[in-house]
Amino acid sequence: MMHEQPPDYLTSTFISFERISSEAKPLSHWLCLKDKLSHVTISGNLSIEDCPDPCLRIDFANKFIGGGTLLHGNVQEEIAFTIHPEMIISMMISDVMLDNEAIIIVGAQRTTLHRGYGSSSSYVERFHDRRPLDNLNRIDAHEAAIDALELMYNPESQYQDLLIEREINKAYIGFLGDSHERKEFVEKELNRAFEARNKEKSGEEEGKEEKLRPIATGKWGCGMFGGDPELKLIIQ
Repeated sequence: MMHEQPPDYLTSTFISFERISSEAKPLSHWLCLKDKLSHVTISGNLSIEDCPDPCLRIDFANKFIGGGTLLHGNVQEEIAFTIHPEMIISMMISDVMLDNEAIIIVGAQRTTLHRGYGSSSSYVERFHDRRPLDNLNRIDAHEAAIDALELMYNPESQYQDLLIEREINKAYIGFLGDSHERKEFVEKELNRAFEARNKEKSGEEEGKEEKLRPIATGKWGCGMFGGDPELKLIIQ
């Protein structure tokens, strides 16, 4: 169900569709990292769509983004596209994703509240999206589409080094998020480091550290694709 928008909606707000890629790194690269695993909060009753903003929501995508949205699909990706119908535009302008690619969508308005999943998914009521706009006049709605490996016919293969390497690289690319926000983050961090050095010299208190938006994800590739939820948690 679509809802009427204010007359100036189409001329006052924008949506960005960005296809990003990165050179895939070997598993040995990831194994050599000394960084600690990020903090994880696990919720048994909060959907990705309902996670508090700001966050980067992960679309458990088909390699052809949108999957069965315009057919009979009714799982995670199709639900995301149905309640954010402007995301359907990406299906018309995006070719199949390669292993080192992700698609980032920023600014798609949520129009609908829903309940259920799969065959039980149903419309509840209109949703009034009141999220703020960024400096590009995009609604603060960030989605990263990443396609997991289809393992349903050979689930034991997912523990092979080569396939783990593929999934780590795919998740990493998606988690990079919007390039505009990423550039702003780097600039703010450089400014903060410069100011911190000056404050250290003068004895002033150091400014607050900038943080990237948290990732809202879940059992990526663990439904019909046959992924192991514990393995996918560690990969992500």
